[in-house]
Amino acid sequence: MEIGAKYCIDTARLIGMGANVIAVDNFPLTLQQTTNEHNGGLGADMARMPLQDASVNTVFAANVLGLVWGSGNLQPALDETARVLKTDGHLVATVNFNSPLGSPRSEENKNGLKDYLLQQVQARGLTVKQGDFVTIPDTNLPWDPENEYLLIEAVKK
Repeated sequence: MEIGAKYCIDTARLIGMGANVIAVDNFPLTLQQTTNEHNGGLGADMARMPLQDASVNTVFAANVLGLVWGSGNLQPALDETARVLKTDGHLVATVNFNSPLGSPRSEENKNGLKDYLLQQVQARGLTVKQGDFVTIPDTNLPWDPENEYLLIEAVKK
């Protein structure tokens, strides 16, 4: 499942690699327009997913947790992620701390936010396998000249 799919760019890439993907976004009209050639377009909020418990192998959330956090829905969104993940299912998420949403830019704030996010993921019963800053080359985002992201990989046990 790709959370924050909107234009389904990553959805199309994942399907191209043979994955069965449910594209989820809270902009259903845009999602509907871009998932006509893909199965599984679902207009939904990450904090209220209309899916059965333990029904998803992997949740992929590229640059979504920062947006969810900004809206005050981080805890419900992570609760829902843990609910829909199967046992041994994976959460893979990236967080860009230099987004135009006003995320803090200092090292101290960045590391504090990293610790907080990882604690929130673990509080949902997910085991963090990766939780480090990585450089993703060639993102070409004007607000992120360093291309630095927090990469989170966690497993539901």
